[in-house]
Amino acid sequence: MKKINFILAIIFLTLSFLFIFKNDALAVYVPPSKLKLPTATKPKPGQCEPPCNADEKCSWNNKCVPRGGGNPTQPPAATATPIPTATPRPLTATPVPACPKKAQGDADCDGNVTFKDYFYYVAKKAGGTLPTTVNVDFNGSGTVDAADRAIVVNSLLGK
Repeated sequence: MKKINFILAIIFLTLSFLFIFKNDALAVYVPPSKLKLPTATKPKPGQCEPPCNADEKCSWNNKCVPRGGGNPTQPPAATATPIPTATPRPLTATPVPACPKKAQGDADCDGNVTFKDYFYYVAKKAGGTLPTTVNVDFNGSGTVDAADRAIVVNSLLGK
């Protein structure tokens, strides 16, 4: 009977994983070479986009300006503007919040051992990328293995 309950729990956890993380913010790394971003084209100097009206002309920065004033081929003269300087502040260490239930299987250090912690373990074992605040090495061995799985499963089953 315990084996059947355990198998049902695993099936439930797997189905819940698909439901919980369907719209959650699990990070997925996409190499920059695989991203297809639109490229912007700059108009050539003197070609305004959209084209100017009959009573306007294209200025040096590709903006339509009224005809008859200024020199549209030259940018305005630069003026000196003082740059404020930052006052240095002493560096202080930011305290790292404690994770008291890490040894019981709390991967995300929210103070509770939940199915989400188990799914973080499953995602890591499947080769997924986890948020930097999540650590599924519950026993501190340096590797994520079956011992870590046993820790979180036993906590979920109340053992």
